[in-house]
Amino acid sequence: FNGATIYPIKKIREKNPQYDVGEDGQRCEHIGFNLGFQTAMFMNPKWAMNVHPANPGGPSGWRAMKNVFGFLFATKLTFIFPLQILLPMIIYVYAIMVLGMELLYPLLIRIMVVAIVKTKSRKIIRRSALPLHTSKET
Repeated sequence: FNGATIYPIKKIREKNPQYDVGEDGQRCEHIGFNLGFQTAMFMNPKWAMNVHPANPGGPSGWRAMKNVFGFLFATKLTFIFPLQILLPMIIYVYAIMVLGMELLYPLLIRIMVVAIVKTKSRKIIRRSALPLHTSKET
């Protein structure tokens, strides 16, 4: 079916249709529900109903974009949608950036310094000659 149906509650109460899978248990339960109405059912022609996975149901292309833009710019939530995407992204990027600069970068520099010192095993290297050495001269 690949779609949605809105049934009038008055008709449901009048006809009392029931979901069932048919006598052999192989029928879609919605078919039994629709047959319970005992009248013709009509679909809105604005919806393109397709069953191939490469061509899903519903509006597509510019018709779909028109609906999306119509919803986005006709509500008071227009500015909230981008904020709920951008704000968490900014917080995440800032947190990763701070962790990288304050924790990972100094750790990697110290690991590289140790590797450099170990490769120069015969030379005596003063601590003040190492990168990242901070002298307490004031």
